[in-house]
Amino acid sequence: MDWQTLCNDEAVRRGFWKAWKDSQPDADNAHEEGGFVVAGDQGLEIVRWPVGDLHEISTPSHAGCKIEGKEIIASFHTHPHSGRGYFQEPSVADVKLVRNDADLKGANYIGEFVFSFARTYLISPDGQVQDIGRTAALFGPKENRNVDQSTEFDHRSRRAFRCPRNDDGQRTSQAGRCRRAAIGRYGLANGRRWRSLAS
Repeated sequence: MDWQTLCNDEAVRRGFWKAWKDSQPDADNAHEEGGFVVAGDQGLEIVRWPVGDLHEISTPSHAGCKIEGKEIIASFHTHPHSGRGYFQEPSVADVKLVRNDADLKGANYIGEFVFSFARTYLISPDGQVQDIGRTAALFGPKENRNVDQSTEFDHRSRRAFRCPRNDDGQRTSQAGRCRRAAIGRYGLANGRRWRSLAS
């Protein structure tokens, strides 16, 4: 299963959006929420993790890429803060936790979704990070879906800037320069300078 098929499942879409809203984004009591997408008897199901805190969340035991006897297809967690000092994109620690977790290497496991205010990211089992689109457009109410996916955001200023894509909708080599230009223009992005997730 690819991530597009998984995200088109209505039960998964609702579960993702509920987790995002439950994390109380940008409220005084904002906290991380997360869970697993598992293969249930009647289709895909969401198994939520215990509630996290301000900037971290613990993953329950999932030996053999299973929980409650069900195969894990994906995992997810939220980044509900947009202020200084908080990551929107997956942190280096997020990437390493997925990449180094021997129990998240099932044959059908596709990776971990990270939801932030503007964008949703997917960390693959080998630690590669993909920006898959705007969070509200992917999982929010129907009126927010199917919007232009090519807008990047500086979360501190709430300004948008365009990053070029090719005919297949993928970012071109100019996208990195576009992001760096925006950071240079607006200063710190999300309270931290952009850094490579490969380190």
